[in-house]
Amino acid sequence: MRGATAPAKGHEHGPGAAGWPEAAVLAGLLGAGLALRLFHLGAASFWFDEAASVLASRTGGVAGPFPLPEPPGWTLCLRAWWLLPVPPTEWWARLPAALAGALVAPLTWLVARRWLDPAGAFIAAVLAAASPVGVLFSQECRMYSLLAALGLAALLALARSRPAAYAVTVAAGGCLHPGFLFALPAHAVAAMAEPPRRSGRGLVLAALAGAVPGIVLALLRSRDLGWVVAHPLEPALPWGGLGLRALELAGPGPRLAGALRLTGLMAFAATALAGLAALRTGPRVVLASLVGLPLAVLQALARMGLVAPPQLRYVIGSQPLFLVACAAGCARLGPRWRWAALGCLLAVNGASLRAMSAGGPFGGGLMAAKKPLRDVAAFVRSRARPGDAIVHVSMSSAIPFRLYLPEWPDQPYLLADPSITPAETRWLGEARPFGVAVAGARRVWLVVSPVLWSDPPAVPAALGPELERRCRPPIRWEFPGVEVYLAPVRGGAR
Repeated sequence: MRGATAPAKGHEHGPGAAGWPEAAVLAGLLGAGLALRLFHLGAASFWFDEAASVLASRTGGVAGPFPLPEPPGWTLCLRAWWLLPVPPTEWWARLPAALAGALVAPLTWLVARRWLDPAGAFIAAVLAAASPVGVLFSQECRMYSLLAALGLAALLALARSRPAAYAVTVAAGGCLHPGFLFALPAHAVAAMAEPPRRSGRGLVLAALAGAVPGIVLALLRSRDLGWVVAHPLEPALPWGGLGLRALELAGPGPRLAGALRLTGLMAFAATALAGLAALRTGPRVVLASLVGLPLAVLQALARMGLVAPPQLRYVIGSQPLFLVACAAGCARLGPRWRWAALGCLLAVNGASLRAMSAGGPFGGGLMAAKKPLRDVAAFVRSRARPGDAIVHVSMSSAIPFRLYLPEWPDQPYLLADPSITPAETRWLGEARPFGVAVAGARRVWLVVSPVLWSDPPAVPAALGPELERRCRPPIRWEFPGVEVYLAPVRGGAR
């Protein structure tokens, strides 16, 4: 995917230029990305999706059933991981995602070197290593960081005209998550922007062959394509909320507030636009299509009513390419000012990373289930007695508690989630009435943890009278985003 004019060798600046071995650059980028992703890797508790992935991967053996409504690729990866003698703690469960996320920076370097000089490629890779969203998705036991790495690997195989490698990579991505397949239209545009090659027909056949397994699994395993959260700036730009959210995910992250949030958006948008303007036609078309087409396809299908509005994490594979455009914009400023521009963007990223680590959930409800459930479970374990029942208002705490308190295998929940599929319900168990859940218990521990931080952690109004009728006045403890009640059951077991 050549097309940008590289500077003369004597004018190259920065890593990758003369005297900078590429292996050393790649090793440094890998180390920096891994260090950021390992920092506080096990600090947060498992949230619902992570706990469900761990539970599904630790039951049924390597070839056991796949109860989650998603392709089985990530569950298989975790089942292979658990064959190693590692404990099912947060740190070890998230380590595969962190390792995959660390690969994004060196892969970004390899992709960016096809369009930019070594200094520009280095800027793109540094931005990828320090990306707030990239760090976040690398610190949860889910497949999204691996999707980003596979997206870059597929693009490299496409650019180097290696049909077999491209087919394998696309098949692997489709077996992880159906959202990966929405990059295929962008890959087609990228292939058309390239000069004609003998292997063009082979690449098309490889794309089709690689997409078939993922398409089949997506149709069989996925309940929908997610949802999108409204953006706080949307009232000023009624039709721009989705674009603003995509821009934040690609660049500064959505945890910044006030003027810094708008400044970060403008900085990343301006450098990306300047970069696209600086590149020649081929790279410009390729980058614009790879960044925008997956989201455009999802939006079009949503408008036709075929899928739910797109959840933007599904196009996380496009994020490093947006950073390549930002790097091209920085490189356009010249040898001296490009590093100042990189420093400004990294300052925005640093503020976002700090806000993410100190500010609770990942803004706007997108990752709002990260609550201190590990601490809550330890608190309940230290005070529970034989004959107690542990009951959860919703699944959002019931599933992580099954990991944290395996000695209580029966932990019912009260409110059904309409987004849960019948297969998941059969695996996790159906919601039970409160009277059935506490039958035969001396005391009941009621854990109230709504899915979203925006919802108050209070006993639902419909449950209040039932709790008063069946239990004596409870004791209440408060945790961030969680409330715990302990109440003796009237007429309970003695």
